[in-house]
Amino acid sequence: MTPKVLATKTSEADRWTALPERGTPALLRVIAWIAVHVGRWTARLILYPITSYFVITAHASRQTSYEYLKRVRGHSARWWHVFRHFHCFAATILDRLYLLRGEFERFGVTLHRKEILHREIESGKGSILLGSHLGSFEVLRALGVMQRSFPLKVLMDTAHNQNVTRFFDALNPKIANTVIALDRPDTLLRVKESLDAGFFIGMLGDRVASGDRTTQCQFLGAPAAFPAGPILLAAMMRCPVILFFGLYRGGNRYEIHFEHFADEIILARDRRAEDIQLWMQRYVQRLEHYARLAPYNWFNFYPFWELTATCVKGLKTAGETSINKTEIRTLIPHSGLMCVLDTVTEWDDRSIVCISNTHRDPANPLRRGGRLSALHAFEYGAQAAAVHGGLRARSAGATAPPGYLAALRDARLYAMRLDDIGSPLQISARRLFGDTTNTVYECRVSAGGVLLADGRITIMLRA
Repeated sequence: MTPKVLATKTSEADRWTALPERGTPALLRVIAWIAVHVGRWTARLILYPITSYFVITAHASRQTSYEYLKRVRGHSARWWHVFRHFHCFAATILDRLYLLRGEFERFGVTLHRKEILHREIESGKGSILLGSHLGSFEVLRALGVMQRSFPLKVLMDTAHNQNVTRFFDALNPKIANTVIALDRPDTLLRVKESLDAGFFIGMLGDRVASGDRTTQCQFLGAPAAFPAGPILLAAMMRCPVILFFGLYRGGNRYEIHFEHFADEIILARDRRAEDIQLWMQRYVQRLEHYARLAPYNWFNFYPFWELTATCVKGLKTAGETSINKTEIRTLIPHSGLMCVLDTVTEWDDRSIVCISNTHRDPANPLRRGGRLSALHAFEYGAQAAAVHGGLRARSAGATAPPGYLAALRDARLYAMRLDDIGSPLQISARRLFGDTTNTVYECRVSAGGVLLADGRITIMLRA
């Protein structure tokens, strides 16, 4: 079966993170007061009734724990195994409080293969640290703040569990300031700048959010959907990738395992989906290894394997086959040099990604005075949207009517011109809504991992 990069709409992970936050600020403050003023071991005793409450009341998470433990253990799990699973999670949440307060000396942290980090630090080049929801991410974040020689920034979804996030961020604003939010228009630019400055960029690669492109991998004996984003980001940034797993080993003991993953990830244009799947499967194999090593450290409490079926159901058409310029010209009302797109690298019913080198062409008809203004990035976006409309219509056995760029909103430019950019342009367009008269797309144009322009465009369709 040909590997596919899928596009999801709403994932099981999103439904889980969308539930009302069960950790209220008042409860968190009470636990924090006890932990700070009474001590860690007393606070750990309080975790037992808290764990019991959640094991009894969190039916969906309990069933998910049973399923996961059966897969990772190779035989059925009992209720006490589920209790231990929940309690391990609760213990790492409590320890997060101490770690963020800078009380690193409370813990015995063993670093495995730390020479991998030292080698990258000495090179002066930034790297991506790819982890998971297996164990504690905070032990790595705390290490990054406590040791100045380990410059770390974290790519994170700040919208998830906002009550809990705000509470913990207030404990140590210095750690909170290391976060790069995933949903900002300048996210890629901040990642690129941080890597160029020699920072490690920490991110997690095992949870799918709404709208994420996914790839299917074998995990603990069954297919599961994993995000393609970490591989795409690493390929875009052309930087080394290191795996890390921060395992909780009971008591006050943690282990951080580092593994070299890639000097650089390169995705072949004609087999992009296959390459993404191969790289992600390598990551998943190491994730499975450490899950078996520390089975109670798995903190994805939602139907993980059901997500694969959700992705496939939500997929309306697969566009992993590259589309060249000749075919692009048949889909839009532009010919000759006015067709500024070179290739479609991937597309589905919701979005499209195109590549272009025409911004460097002196004969580009959009140039004025020999220069190509960054404002023309939105013409590239409009053509990508038009190609997407043509592909959607063709898949339905129809022909898309011609259209024109009618409106531009929330436009932001992060460069003055395009003609002096040496890297290919990557143009992405995501369909937000539309009808038979007009369609609205969200467009982004970047090069070499740096965002150049983004905004919303309205395409009016001629009858």
